[in-house]
Amino acid sequence: MVANEPWQKVAERSVTPAGIRLEMVTALVAGEPGLTVGDDEVRRGGPTYTVDTLRALRADHPDAEYHIILGSDAARNLHTWREADEVVRLSTLVVVNRPADDRAVPVDGARVEFVDMELVDVSSSQIRADVAAGRSAEPATTGAVAAIIARLDLYATS
Repeated sequence: MVANEPWQKVAERSVTPAGIRLEMVTALVAGEPGLTVGDDEVRRGGPTYTVDTLRALRADHPDAEYHIILGSDAARNLHTWREADEVVRLSTLVVVNRPADDRAVPVDGARVEFVDMELVDVSSSQIRADVAAGRSAEPATTGAVAAIIARLDLYATS
């Protein structure tokens, strides 16, 4: 699910427009079995809150089971999300290990599945910094995403 206006990031820095982020995520998962990209939040417009998306999805598909996949660094800050208690009531959290990992349950009552995987040292901040320094984004992402970044001259002055 691509956020339209990620409310916790817009105050910190300039955020790549939602349509471009949607294009990059679509390119990233193209050809990956079982993966699709949700554009519900982009179509809805305005600030993006996970709780609103979960409510809308539940209204359309009340019997579906929803999982939110996030890194343990993001999970540690779940308490800052809008209506975090409702987010954990409406979904199961799938927490993937990140550097400085811990296995703390981010919000009381949360259903959590922890996933251990080989650490991937990639961050959007690092990709922006690499491109701003004149390096290619490709070592950190797919060729298709790197091509979009190059074609649109994204992050050249980040």
